[in-house]
Amino acid sequence: MNGAIRIKTLDNVVIQENGIIRDNTGLLIGRLVDDIKYDDLESRQVDGVVINFLPDAVETVTKAIREDKELYIAYQANIAMSFQDEFRRQMGQIGRNEAIENIHQIANNAAKNFLDLWCKELV
Repeated sequence: MNGAIRIKTLDNVVIQENGIIRDNTGLLIGRLVDDIKYDDLESRQVDGVVINFLPDAVETVTKAIREDKELYIAYQANIAMSFQDEFRRQMGQIGRNEAIENIHQIANNAAKNFLDLWCKELV
């Protein structure tokens, strides 16, 4: 760890002054939630420390998509197929010309369909 950043070690977890939480090998595992102050950590229960993984998760996915051409193409294809499926569905219901006129709504529906599939819990 960089000596310029103060750190505390609690139960095999290193918590840096900037809120970054790493395991004992240095692997990034989370970030302190904004309302938890670094200086108050020793007076809090370690079990009560809440970790916000979202910023790191988004950064990890973005980096992976940026660096892996096949993953990038897979995301692109899934987004495109959501749009194509929704456009075809609307063409079947309201016709081609009306579907083209309603392209904004179709795009919003397609984006929702993509996110709904992405967020669907696996059973």
